[in-house]
Amino acid sequence: VQMIAAAIEEDPAMLDAPDVVLAFKVEDTEAVATQLKRLEVFANLALQQADVDRQAEWEEIGESEFLVLKLDGSMIPWGEEAPEDMPLDEETYENLKEIISAKELAIAVGEWNGYVLVAVGASTEHLAKLGDGDLLRDNDKFAWITPHLDGNVVSVQYASEKLVAQQYATGEDLDAFAAMINESLEESEEVPAELKERISEDLPALAEDLKPFIPKPGAMVGCTLMTDRGFETYKYSWAQQPRLDATKPLEIISHVGGSPLVAVAARGESHPEDYETLAKWVGKAIGYFEDFALEQMDEDDREEAEQVLEIARPLLGRFDEATREHLVPALADGQSALVIDADITSKQWQAEMPESFHELPMLELGVVMGVSDAEEFKTALREYKSILNDLVDAIREADPESIPEGYEIPDPEKQETSDGAVYSWRFEEAELDEQLALCIGLSEDYAIFGTSPALAERVLAEKPIEHVSEELGGEPRAIVAGVHFAALIDAAAPWVHYAIRANAVQEDQLSQDPEDDPSQVGEIWSQVETGLDILKCFRGAWSETRQEEGVWVTHSVAVFEDLEGEDEE
Repeated sequence: VQMIAAAIEEDPAMLDAPDVVLAFKVEDTEAVATQLKRLEVFANLALQQADVDRQAEWEEIGESEFLVLKLDGSMIPWGEEAPEDMPLDEETYENLKEIISAKELAIAVGEWNGYVLVAVGASTEHLAKLGDGDLLRDNDKFAWITPHLDGNVVSVQYASEKLVAQQYATGEDLDAFAAMINESLEESEEVPAELKERISEDLPALAEDLKPFIPKPGAMVGCTLMTDRGFETYKYSWAQQPRLDATKPLEIISHVGGSPLVAVAARGESHPEDYETLAKWVGKAIGYFEDFALEQMDEDDREEAEQVLEIARPLLGRFDEATREHLVPALADGQSALVIDADITSKQWQAEMPESFHELPMLELGVVMGVSDAEEFKTALREYKSILNDLVDAIREADPESIPEGYEIPDPEKQETSDGAVYSWRFEEAELDEQLALCIGLSEDYAIFGTSPALAERVLAEKPIEHVSEELGGEPRAIVAGVHFAALIDAAAPWVHYAIRANAVQEDQLSQDPEDDPSQVGEIWSQVETGLDILKCFRGAWSETRQEEGVWVTHSVAVFEDLEGEDEE
């Protein structure tokens, strides 16, 4: 709250209402005029009932008349003092009251050139400018969507670089944020001088280190078309994406299991120095904890924390070395993907769970990465396992009762496949179905961290992705993303049915044929199933992002299919 208040005091213009205009095409302007007169009456009656000392009035703007309601910040019922949950000193609170009370808001409704306009802004001046100046369609960026405008256009979108810059954080915002925190710290009497000095040195450096990861804003133009199958969208962005790489084929898209429910794949530029930056700031965070947080603890907590640090320091050093020397080089390929699937099924996923009559699909999660050096990847994993075992030993030595004697991180089950190997750790104590297991799949070119060996095996095998619209497929690409929504509903449906029955029948009846249920479950499920079938009219959506002449191009396709088509299929 204090930082926001400081920002407002520094730049009161940040609270100015943006100029927004919504336009609706109309055919009967006389009917619109009648409705606007009615709106005037009802709006003013509502204002009187709300005891607001304002009335909507007609105002001539350009060659049109608008019904305008003007408000300002002085109408806010300010208290004499800041509310208890707002930690502001008296001077800051009074400054905010003065700044906000001076802010104005104008809401206008009227007919202009065959359109009903609903406008919001600090004033109505922007309405007076309508129709003046150059047309937006003559902007050179619109040339990028011109080839698509012969189709059945549903919408056109445009955002200037200035507007985009206001929506996202920039390098300048990081600098301003760092300066704002420093200023707040300087005024604080609770923060030690040594800590203030340390933070004031580190914050600008942190902002500088984060800047390479922040996209630089740029204008955006796009359009959406209606097709025989649904909707198709083209978006062109002049933003700079410093970590995306669109110079190579996105081969990892053939390693997401073939028919995932959800998949997001991307290729980033390889920057080993990024890990150095992360390691540096983790080290600084530990330094802050050791130098300042420890001394604020009571004696028992401090002793325990120091003991943890003594154990952790050498292990963190080994972790850092394994990551720096082995894992980072192994992942230099730069490709990665998130996969959500549901190809495994069971009637009883956990031993204490009542058995189902129908098979129940289970969500499978996987993070896939392109591998440049499989041997280095294996070396990193072996070292991580050794570090974990040494951590177990150290904890047991510090507290013999915390971990049983002789326990260590178990070796995984290894399953050789035609495309690599899958290493699994099963949840035996949780009594889960054996299809569920933490696993790592590894081939010469790809690795997956997943929740089922079956998913890992599917991912390691090269298989072109299904369900992607034939309109997509341009290489090279930086990103491919999508959802097979109908299949997602199919995966959820058995669970919905199971939940309905679980609330209507005894547990031992859940494993029996639902056709034999004496309850009203069948009738309820019939209605729910119809709703799910309607949802499945949206089959899914996929998109790809590539780069053309320095411009980022995103092409998206959303597919719909009516119920009659679903029956025929």
